[in-house]
Amino acid sequence: MIFVRIEWLILVALTVMLAIGTAIEPMWWTSECQLGLLPTELISDWDDCTTSTYAFYGAGLLVPLALPVALCAIPILAPRRLVAWGVAATLVALIVIAILLGDRPFPGDGLPLAFVGYCLPSVFVAILLAWFHRCLDGTGLTT
Repeated sequence: MIFVRIEWLILVALTVMLAIGTAIEPMWWTSECQLGLLPTELISDWDDCTTSTYAFYGAGLLVPLALPVALCAIPILAPRRLVAWGVAATLVALIVIAILLGDRPFPGDGLPLAFVGYCLPSVFVAILLAWFHRCLDGTGLTT
């Protein structure tokens, strides 16, 4: 059981590092900044492109960044195979929703797809950990 908790704890730490990296990353990832389509109603000049994502969006950015972290922490508290697969499935659902929202007008056209890019590594690792948890169940090491 301790192996499963340690693995999920490592995933939480990696997801936190990705969240911090995403928050401090400059706004260059937006379509407006990449294509030089300035000024727009959301991004007025190049200075907006060089500000951090957190400085541009404010505290509202913390919710989508904290959601994968919180989800990955659940199997630490309840290290069950069903919980692990539920977390992996929820992360996949978040990515699907973000892709479906990709054509909505957000500040910075690429915001939903940027969330996919932030969340994708955690999804792959969560699926691998859920599968590994299944393998450990077969050996009896998780009891």
